[in-house]
Amino acid sequence: MSGFRPCRRGAFAVLLSAALALAACSDGVAPWAQTEICYELTPATLEVLRRAQDGDAESRNEMGVVYATGRGGLPQDYRRAAEWLEKAAAQGLPEAQYNYALLFELGKGVKKDPVEAAEWLEKAANQGLAEAQFELGNLYRRDVGVPQDVRHAVALYLRAAKQGHAPAQYNLGLLYDYGRGVLLDTEEAVKWYRRAAEQGLAVAQVKLANKYEQGRGVPKDDQQAFAWFERAARQGLSMAQVNLAVMSFKGIGVERDPVSAYAWFSLAADQGVGRAMRYREEVRGMLSPSERERAESLAERLAGLYESAAQQSEGPRFVLRDAASD
Repeated sequence: MSGFRPCRRGAFAVLLSAALALAACSDGVAPWAQTEICYELTPATLEVLRRAQDGDAESRNEMGVVYATGRGGLPQDYRRAAEWLEKAAAQGLPEAQYNYALLFELGKGVKKDPVEAAEWLEKAANQGLAEAQFELGNLYRRDVGVPQDVRHAVALYLRAAKQGHAPAQYNLGLLYDYGRGVLLDTEEAVKWYRRAAEQGLAVAQVKLANKYEQGRGVPKDDQQAFAWFERAARQGLSMAQVNLAVMSFKGIGVERDPVSAYAWFSLAADQGVGRAMRYREEVRGMLSPSERERAESLAERLAGLYESAAQQSEGPRFVLRDAASD
């Protein structure tokens, strides 16, 4: 089984001695001492574990994240993650308070409790943690764990956005774009979309491209629209791939290129976009055999640009303290 192995009886006494000193303990007894299974912890995890057992809040938070994500030679165990995070959160570490809140939001290792989640997020947000401000803003916007208050959500997003938190910048842009919690202001929406887009947030890149395409909040500029759609499409966002394909096929913002259009339609179609499937076949019928071959090759190359990112886990995003913040 990946990540751990049964200990040999002959070596168990030595391993047990080290385990009792350095393991992720519960009441002083190491998990593998109880089960006669020895986790192959990395040296880095052992060092974090030592500091965590000595009471260091940052190390306790890191142990919680290690257990929550199944890293460092330990299996994923949300219950143990919650135990470590609770200790660090109680010590006032905002990153741990945020991580602990995520567990209550998701019901991982603890009973799902959005009210408890909101309380811990509030503690972390009040200490200036951007991730907590963003997530608490989401709760206020969605009426989860706290009474709905979109204006307060705006205030929280703004605090996080000013710290450079891209998802908060994007959400702030959305609220200005649709006039929720604030007066509708397309130019202000564009400002925040741009900040998030420049940090690589694909959905913000699409929104910014749409504004250039429509000439709303910015002067109409098809070349800028094409450029922002392309940046999002290269991250695998299917809506951007369809828009880019249409522009390539029609020659909007770029020289007409049916080969590229077919490649982008193909990538979106592979993600299950129905209209992309239809358009791909239409464009395919217009291509020569050599053009089809080039288009298929291009699609394969483009897919490789974002394949690894698309395979990454969509699980919760836990945070550790940035060394620069110390």
